[in-house]
Amino acid sequence: MYKYSEEFGVHLNVKSSLIVPVTHMDDIKEIIKADDYHLYAICKRPSIRFDNNCTTLTHNNLLKTNILLSLDKEDDNQLKFPATFQLPLENSLGPFTFKLVKNKKEIQVYDSHNDLAYHGNAAIVLQETLDKTRHLHFENGEREQACDTDDICQIIGLEVLYIGQSFGNEEESTTDAYDRLKKHEPLQNVLIELFDSPGEDIWLVLLSLKKDIDIYSVKSSSYKITDTKLNQKHKEDIINFKVSPKNLLHAVEALLIGYFRPALNTEFNYDDRLFPYPNKKYKEILDLDCNAFSLLLSTREKIGENENRFVSTRIFSSKNRNYFPMHIIHKPLDKERAYIYEDLVNVTPVIFFNVLKGKSLQRIKNPV
Repeated sequence: MYKYSEEFGVHLNVKSSLIVPVTHMDDIKEIIKADDYHLYAICKRPSIRFDNNCTTLTHNNLLKTNILLSLDKEDDNQLKFPATFQLPLENSLGPFTFKLVKNKKEIQVYDSHNDLAYHGNAAIVLQETLDKTRHLHFENGEREQACDTDDICQIIGLEVLYIGQSFGNEEESTTDAYDRLKKHEPLQNVLIELFDSPGEDIWLVLLSLKKDIDIYSVKSSSYKITDTKLNQKHKEDIINFKVSPKNLLHAVEALLIGYFRPALNTEFNYDDRLFPYPNKKYKEILDLDCNAFSLLLSTREKIGENENRFVSTRIFSSKNRNYFPMHIIHKPLDKERAYIYEDLVNVTPVIFFNVLKGKSLQRIKNPV
């Protein structure tokens, strides 16, 4: 049975994700500041590099190479993937030259004036190549080949080790996630731990939330509180959404940690105290007494200036091996009453949102 005559689900969406190797953190400082990335994940993935002995650039700007994927921490064994990649060099003048840098994990292409015309990462090149190959297999009805390609996408996915947000334990938010990461103890610990693991690399996933919050509602003819004024006050409290940015970010952080259970997170990460376990850091969310709290996490990332170029990086953890580029994470906030998403617990994000289209929706401003 529902508690109120109208029950509400608070839903947030990730607006954009930025996925970079930790070695490039300083290079993206201004990008981070421009887009309010308040959440981040520290991840690891197998080392991926270009094959120095088999990389060429053709006259029509095709990069032909083998990409090597490490199969162990010591980097003693690699898988080899042939890749052909059309470089976006339309606005540059050839002939072009290239060199492999950063231990062959990146390629730099120079134009006829020796100016940098393209800078690419082997992991991104491989992911984009696999995404296109997988899509073509599905288009041609080659389901088995598409699934094989998807298996490789899972192998090169990002394993989440730690999740955090820009407030930390401070009363005021830092400028952005960048400032926290620069002096971040868990990140330094990961770098030390993997120093002797040449077969693994550290990557960062930075997340920016959309400026609006979706409030979904469901009306019921059977509910516990029958007082009309109390039901109206509950609705007004939800829509007015008097939740501080700090409380909201702590709630999203706790939701993500409870879903992925990253190895290096201690707070919000106990079997018997996962979100929405009572915690003063997100008390304002609990005080709303809404029915559900949810987040759409997408790591489908636009690359370059071309609006049609995306990569869909799989993201998972040792305790949650859902190898998806998109995750719908939702939790009931009160187990004593009927859950408005009860029938959607194990569905895909696409099905989840198709069902939500049939529910009433109001949008409010995100305080973050």
